Amino acid sequence: MSGSGKRWAAAAVAVAAAALALFLLFRGGDGPRGAVDGIFKAVSEGRLEEALSFVDPRSELALYWNEDRYGIQTRAREALRDWQVGFDLELKERIGGDAAEVRLEKGTMKLSSRSGESRGAYPVSLDTLELVFYLEKKEGRWLVTGINYDLEELAQQLSF
Repeated sequence: MSGSGKRWAAAAVAVAAAALALFLLFRGGDGPRGAVDGIFKAVSEGRLEEALSFVDPRSELALYWNEDRYGIQTRAREALRDWQVGFDLELKERIGGDAAEVRLEKGTMKLSSRSGESRGAYPVSLDTLELVFYLEKKEGRWLVTGINYDLEELAQQLSF
C-alpha cells in the first residue's frame, strides 16, 4: 500500500472511530440493556464489585447490599464461592428520556459446582420471575435504581 493509501486508510479508521464514539456518547454507552447485561456478565465472572458499578450507589439496592440486609451480600458471596454461575438471557428495553426499564423476557441461569463433585451444569429457568430493572441516566451512564421485586423475596426465589 502506498503512503497515500495508508493515510486514507488511517483517516477512514479515525472517522469510523469518531462516529462510533459520538454514537455511544449520544446513546449513553451501551444503553440500559447494556448496563443490565454488564451486571449479569460481572456476576457470572464472580466480580460482584464490578456488577455494583452498574447500580446507582444512592439506590435502595445499593443500600441493601452495603448494609447486608437479609444477608443478601453474604449469601451472594457464599453462592459464588460454591457455584459457577452463567446466564443465557433475553432482555427487552424501553427508554423514555433519562429513564428506562429492562425486562427479563426469557432466561436461564446455569449452575456448576465449584467443588468438583459434579461437572454438570444445572439449568434454572428465570422465565417466571417477570423481573424488571428500572434505570436512570446519570452523568451520562445508565444505572440501575431499582427492580420490581422485594429483595428478600427475590433472594429466596433464587436460593440454591
